[in-house]
Amino acid sequence: MERFKDYLDLKLSQKTFHQEYYGECSICPTTVEIVKRIDRSTSSTAEIARKCGVDESVIENLRDADRCCVDSVRKIAAFFKLAPPENCLKDYVSG
Repeated sequence: MERFKDYLDLKLSQKTFHQEYYGECSICPTTVEIVKRIDRSTSSTAEIARKCGVDESVIENLRDADRCCVDSVRKIAAFFKLAPPENCLKDYVSG
């Protein structure tokens, strides 16, 4: 029987695993802070989305930790005067 650690070591050594894993990544500290700020805001989700130039569904996806668009996160982070995500691996996967 293969030990989990051996399996994990094998997977982590494969570049394609990293691309697939981080391609599915949907939450980071910046995203968490964005969601907190949206939830505390007196503005509606629709109003924040409009001011950021993103679709309201983008914000709902962030809230649900369903999916993340790095460009949209950067726009929303700028709106809330937050630093953009650092070293987002999605940049490397898609680029």
